[in-house]
Amino acid sequence: MIPAGDAYFHTKEWQKEEANADRDFKEGNVNTFDNIDDLIADLDS
Repeated sequence: MIPAGDAYFHTKEWQKEEANADRDFKEGNVNTFDNIDDLIADLDS
């Protein structure tokens, strides 16, 4: 049985997006940052 608070994770839409994220990661379509300031600067750009 899936706890009610975790039900969103098991929806088709959520699982589709999880698969997209896994694919992006495997293909190197991610950004890494040495510190929080660089992350925030990227988010602000």
